Amino acid sequence: EGQAIDSWIAEDKNGVKHWLGLYSMNASHPDSRIVNPFPPQELGGQRSSTETVYAWYEDAAEDLNGNRIEYSYSSDSRDSPGVLYLAEIRYFARQTPDTYHAVRFFYQHRDDALDDNRAGFTQTLGLRCREMSVLSVYNGGVHPVRAYVLDYDSASGALEPDLDTPLAVRAQIDNGMSRLYAVTEFGSTHQPGTGHSTGVPLPATRMFYSGLYLRAPV
Repeated sequence: EGQAIDSWIAEDKNGVKHWLGLYSMNASHPDSRIVNPFPPQELGGQRSSTETVYAWYEDAAEDLNGNRIEYSYSSDSRDSPGVLYLAEIRYFARQTPDTYHAVRFFYQHRDDALDDNRAGFTQTLGLRCREMSVLSVYNGGVHPVRAYVLDYDSASGALEPDLDTPLAVRAQIDNGMSRLYAVTEFGSTHQPGTGHSTGVPLPATRMFYSGLYLRAPV
């Protein structure tokens, strides 16, 4: 009472509670808001931190049985101003705060950064997901379950040389946009975030695309 509002709780028709802005004032936890760096001023007055928020991202949700899901985010003010990236999702069964399943997301720089000014300020999508890791946390330890490594370059080594880029693809016009090249699944011996350097991979799933051609495919 008497303090500024900095978070929200919304309850849907099924009784599930959703928290937004829960960590906005917590220096030890990444922020879950996108703040307008140039908020409009009314009558020459100043805006509160809540009034400058462009987007509230969900921090947690909990159903009537006490099952809970939590989200955390990351940001990169240099390559991706104005953008939040999903960093981790944690799934808790009822009354099990120390035992949960999680999905972690890892990112890399992208050369084809995309700018979006619809918010009234520039948001730059300068990263792309390179890995998703599934984990179980119990008995005080983190236990990898599986991982999916994403490749955007045929030189990554995800496929055997004889399965590399077909001749028809080589004749396509390169528009400079990122294209997912392959997805490789790893088992529990893979260490989260290490790409192809740890674990035993399954055969990669290859992506093919149609496109524009300067000439007929050979």
